[in-house]
Amino acid sequence: MMKWLVLLLVVLGVWGGLTLARRGALPRAKSDERIEPMVACAHCGLHLPGNDALKDGDKAYCSAAHRDLGPATPQDPKA
Repeated sequence: MMKWLVLLLVVLGVWGGLTLARRGALPRAKSDERIEPMVACAHCGLHLPGNDALKDGDKAYCSAAHRDLGPATPQDPKA
């Protein structure tokens, strides 16, 4: 008996959600939002939104400290 009651509640919940969505009562995602391009920090490689990055010429950095340190240098694989 209990499982039928739970099943009935689930079905009613789904039906009610679909009804609200069809009527426009639920908020929808805005289709005109722009997708922000991601950039990689030139020092550590962290990816972050382009608007949040600190720019230094054509290079992007995740923080002022990494901007001050400059681009990463390649590691010596033998070290």
